Amino acid sequence: MKKSICYILAALFCTAAAGVRAQENPASAEIYENLLISEDLKMQDKMDDASTQARKLLEQKPDPVKLNVPEGIEPARLRKRTPLEIKKAAPENLSPAPFGLLWGATIADINDLGITLTPIEVKDYVNTFTATNLPKPIPGFQSVNVIFGQENELWRIIAYGDLLNDDASASRVMLEYRRYYALLEKKYGNAHETYIPAATNVDQTDEFSSEPAFVPSKDIPNQQNAPDLLKQLQSGQTVIYATFQDENTGAALAVGVDGEGKSYITIDYKSLRILRQREAQTLDAL
Repeated sequence: MKKSICYILAALFCTAAAGVRAQENPASAEIYENLLISEDLKMQDKMDDASTQARKLLEQKPDPVKLNVPEGIEPARLRKRTPLEIKKAAPENLSPAPFGLLWGATIADINDLGITLTPIEVKDYVNTFTATNLPKPIPGFQSVNVIFGQENELWRIIAYGDLLNDDASASRVMLEYRRYYALLEKKYGNAHETYIPAATNVDQTDEFSSEPAFVPSKDIPNQQNAPDLLKQLQSGQTVIYATFQDENTGAALAVGVDGEGKSYITIDYKSLRILRQREAQTLDAL
């Protein structure tokens, strides 16, 4: 710091000594500066600047890793490898996933399948895309999102069903729910259904309790016993979902209603094998 101050004072002295001559001839000012300022002072000033820049870099928070789809790829060059070819290249890391995708595949692998990936922003997740031109599309789904994470391996798929103009009892979406419940149970097994109904007031039985008592139904509602199901789902008073699981894949089927009162189903898939691998790596590092 003392040397930097000396450097400044020397520069001021240099400017004063040069006077009008330095203004008329800039090269003269440089000569005076070289004569009056030592190399040690110049080196110290550079070191101070470097130290300041290093401190700024250390104080900055790293940006999250986000891998974007390469731009400018010609459509004719998209289909480079088949799913079987990609799987043969890394058989221990890849396994079949819904919609013709591959668990553990990289963004480049998915591009090679001719799938179009459009980046989207999802809270708490990086490398998330909407996938179109899927190898095995399923009618009745408006969009399919794929999540690779910072590890750049496909580990989660979320499929959103088409929006339905439903009735007050949500009969259309419940038919879709029941249909896919049967299919997912057949493929993955271990079905567990959860129904959290809207609370219903009944007579209190506990004279010391200030809270009302509630009686939940054990049956998933239908148009006969839930005339206001659509509004209850929209407000969050009622929740309906089911989970399924085999050795390598977990799936959750849910019913939802958007702000305009249109109903839809959601299927959320996760690779249990990849999640187990990540957990094992974390335990090994602890």
